[in-house]
Amino acid sequence: MAVVVAGNNKRVSVDGKGTAASFTNIRGMVTDRDGNVLLADTASLRQVTPDGNVTTLVGGAVTDAAGASAGWTSLGSLLLESSGSIMVHDASKHRLNRFDTAKVLSVMPILPGNRGVTEAVGGAARVGYVGNSGMCSDPAGNVYLLDMANKVLRRATPDGTFSVYAGIAGQAGSNDGPRASATMLGPVAIACDQDGAVYFADKAAAGTAFNLRKIGKDGQVSTQEALPAGSGKPLQYRLAIDKDGYMVWLGWGRDGFFRRPPGGTFSAFLSFEAVTRSLGETDANWELMDPNSLVFDSKGNLYFDDNVHQVVFKVDRAGKAGVFAGTLNKGSGGDGPPGTGGLSFSGVPSLAVDARDHLYLSGQGWLRKIDTAGVISTPALAWGHPDIGILAFGNGTLYGFTNQAVLQTPVP
Repeated sequence: MAVVVAGNNKRVSVDGKGTAASFTNIRGMVTDRDGNVLLADTASLRQVTPDGNVTTLVGGAVTDAAGASAGWTSLGSLLLESSGSIMVHDASKHRLNRFDTAKVLSVMPILPGNRGVTEAVGGAARVGYVGNSGMCSDPAGNVYLLDMANKVLRRATPDGTFSVYAGIAGQAGSNDGPRASATMLGPVAIACDQDGAVYFADKAAAGTAFNLRKIGKDGQVSTQEALPAGSGKPLQYRLAIDKDGYMVWLGWGRDGFFRRPPGGTFSAFLSFEAVTRSLGETDANWELMDPNSLVFDSKGNLYFDDNVHQVVFKVDRAGKAGVFAGTLNKGSGGDGPPGTGGLSFSGVPSLAVDARDHLYLSGQGWLRKIDTAGVISTPALAWGHPDIGILAFGNGTLYGFTNQAVLQTPVP
């Protein structure tokens, strides 16, 4: 007979005992010599004792014994060494850490390989690390990748040429002007519009605020305005813009989206607390929703994934939101219409929308397709079934980023 030792249906990382504890996304698990279960839970290494007491050992807001932050984002496999130390793999950052018995983290050396960044053409290029808010594609099929660490925006053209598009590698600043000499201070999210311009959210010179900046088709970088800040601590940064110029920004905590109409200014658009309460969750609050990507269809409807509720939401221009695809709190992974089909959210999700307003969603094992009625299917695409982390669409082509390469496939 199966017995719940710890956890509940709330997909957030909360310590506690038994059902008072919760987990975000468990990807690795080992048992130590004392019978404790050690878990890789998204960005934290956690421990479950035999009596069901859950604690975070390191990760997230919990530092190691030396006060160092783990900085993990997507933990995968765990390995318990005979010494009692734990080897932890961060899949998104390609980093291996050891957490020893003194509760101190160290980075494991690795052999040099084909990681890193190399500007070249086709298979000779190396794209480096791109966060899941750092890729978009313009209508011509150019793919833009935000290199947050080096503070540049790189571009892959349809012929496979990979090069710096804007910014100066390793040089931080807020200088506007020609894209080759402009600088970035702390870029966190990008969005491509229908006219070939690229917008990005960049850290302001003072404080914790962000500015909206634009790279026009003429190659000029300009600072547009200050982006609004909500309440809570920063967790995600996302930008999206539709064909008519409506822009949505998620930039602080999980309290909701801000929207800017064409020629207007940003204002509060969608409250996550209101959405969760509309689902009948009386204890709803802003922490119980976790979007990872935002896309617009051709009619101006906004879509976002939510791995807490394991569904994709749709929001119209009036701000009315509802479940569009998947089954609430049931990630069965099966194909089918809303309420029947399931989305597993077993990896980092990313959405893209094609010219027919069909959605594509990564982070589900195999790539999933969602038609305009919200029916989920698992298409057989020409690129097979690679482990796609980020998606984008442009010029009739679906692009996928695998943490090693940018792939492309025609959309059937």
